[in-house]
Amino acid sequence: MGTGLINAGMTYSIFKNDFIFLPAYFIFLISLIFMGKKIMKKGGLDILVMISALNIFSSLSYKYLSRTVEGLTLYNFLIISLFLWVMKVIKEKYISTQSQRFILSIFKINLVFYLLFFLTLLISLLGLREGTLPFIGIFLLGISLYLPKKMKFLEDKSEIVTLTTGIIFIILYLSQLLKWGRIPCFFLVMVIYLFFWYFRHSRALDFLLLPIFTGGLLFISGDLGIKNITPIIALPFLPVIFSLLNNGEEKLKAKRVIRGSEITLMVYATVFYYDVFSFRVQGEILSLGITLISFFILRMILKGEKGVKYFILCLLLGGTGYFFQGNWGINLSIMLMLLYLQREEKYMFGVSIVFFAGQISFYYYKMNETLLDKSYIMFKNSILLLIGHWILGRKK
Repeated sequence: MGTGLINAGMTYSIFKNDFIFLPAYFIFLISLIFMGKKIMKKGGLDILVMISALNIFSSLSYKYLSRTVEGLTLYNFLIISLFLWVMKVIKEKYISTQSQRFILSIFKINLVFYLLFFLTLLISLLGLREGTLPFIGIFLLGISLYLPKKMKFLEDKSEIVTLTTGIIFIILYLSQLLKWGRIPCFFLVMVIYLFFWYFRHSRALDFLLLPIFTGGLLFISGDLGIKNITPIIALPFLPVIFSLLNNGEEKLKAKRVIRGSEITLMVYATVFYYDVFSFRVQGEILSLGITLISFFILRMILKGEKGVKYFILCLLLGGTGYFFQGNWGINLSIMLMLLYLQREEKYMFGVSIVFFAGQISFYYYKMNETLLDKSYIMFKNSILLLIGHWILGRKK
């Protein structure tokens, strides 16, 4: 967090032409290296330093190269090259961990936008017409098949960055120049995606399967005449329920699809609150379904415990779910906390706690109800949880 704040301050000072902070940044970086050696693992410290330096270089180069199309093109090329170099160093020299994989995923997401912007600028700079877009898209799809073999990927048979960029170029051409509608564009995306997912497998494609499919359905829901989007938002629950019924013994590929579904649910709970509860009955059914899933997970956690404890916890969980049925994101966050507790996934349990805190704050400051009503609901929940704590904490 401290490194992030320093980088933000440096970026602001660069764009304000206040370069007095530049020497201060180098002093900070040196201090970070010397102090970090005592409190961090070497791999994590090196990655932190590389990301910090990359951010500052990006800000400096953008300030001086963004004044012309040629400069912007050069800037994007430099940043793409640096991103690829940093990703190569991280992947080759440091032990694979969840944190490392998360950082590489963030890099890949950024690379899609940089590559898209770079190719668009290059087309403009070379004076090429819009008719070249589908050929560039097809070329990128071919590159996505070639790169894994060239870069000696152990598992992936397609490269997600060039694949995503290629699909975007093809869809841009079809929608903007040939005036294709949303529905045929969506079906074409799914055909290309499913082809690569089945025949040219990539781990990233597993994670993105449910987000792409449900996100596409939401995108074309208006064209299909669908007014109530609650069933579409509820689709990512199906892999989670399948995992629970299967007791978490599915294959690794299915686990990645399930993880993508869980992240998708977090996003939808934040973005589509009003869309769900404009249909009040369906929204309440969704909250009730989440609470029932939480009961099931709780039973798995308390396997072997006495029935009284399970009964009390179910009352607490049911009461909380009932009071917060106006915000399915809070019920979802409680369900996910129980799920990750049952799986013993400490990183995702931490994510679910942050998501829960965000949903509580988001709920409290929404404008659909008065603060007095929401304070009253939170007060009742607090009393309920304190009573539960007192009952469960009593000595035998």
